[in-house]
Amino acid sequence: MCGLFGFVKPAGTSPRATAAIFSELGRLATERGRDASGWATLGHPKSPTWRTVKAPMAFERLWATRSRSEHDALLGASAAMGHTRAASQGAVRRMANCSPMAAGTVLGTHNGDVDAVGLANRFGIGRRRLAGETDTEVLLSALTLAPPRQALEAAAGRVALVWADKRRPGRLFLARGAWSPLYVAYAPDGVLWWASSPSWLEPAGVGEAEVYRLGEGTLLEADIAKARLVKSWRFAPTARPCDDWATRYAYAGIDPSEAAEDMARHVHRARPEIPSPRLVASCAGLSRCLEAW
Repeated sequence: MCGLFGFVKPAGTSPRATAAIFSELGRLATERGRDASGWATLGHPKSPTWRTVKAPMAFERLWATRSRSEHDALLGASAAMGHTRAASQGAVRRMANCSPMAAGTVLGTHNGDVDAVGLANRFGIGRRRLAGETDTEVLLSALTLAPPRQALEAAAGRVALVWADKRRPGRLFLARGAWSPLYVAYAPDGVLWWASSPSWLEPAGVGEAEVYRLGEGTLLEADIAKARLVKSWRFAPTARPCDDWATRYAYAGIDPSEAAEDMARHVHRARPEIPSPRLVASCAGLSRCLEAW
């Protein structure tokens, strides 16, 4: 369980107001993870270069210790993606396991938990290719090796994902696979926002925005310069038997009625094979980790 949040901002929007909302979203997202936090900013909307700030600490502490240049980068950003981490795979204190995370040409944030071993085997992602031990890094690596829908359909588990790819400058991608929620909203000033919980958007000051829940199996492409979603695709998400164990964590911070409505609309397929002893042990370990958190 982690928290995703961020924006794509049109030219002429108040930078200070946007930065204030972003920081409030980060504070609210702490309810979904305190092990690490971070954000990445993009200056020019068609630039492939993002600036990343992250550390194994809660968002409020990281925000309080940001440098002047890091703050100015956010003020001047045309887009920013934020993340709060509740560790499920990978050492908690390692910077390599903090997000936003880079893998090859891809930089992204992920909320969920997937079968990293199965995904790595599917795309031939060797251990030497990875800097850390997280499923997020494997998933982002898969996106460098295969078309997005193919990589997303191969990921078995809980997935909500926001990423940019240097090979597609000027574009940002948002996807929801099985379970992990993701919401988008257009603010009155034209800013496109996203968050793991719809309940964060109004308190953060997004205003009278129409909030949309992404259905399972949704992939969106945003034009950063226009601050608009320009394309959408459907894909077939896959969940594991153990993902049912984490239902209440997947919907942390979300109203029970909203969670129930979303679950009634699930379209993910269940992985048909019998789980291996290794997978069962992994899921049991995840369950204990979540209970402790």
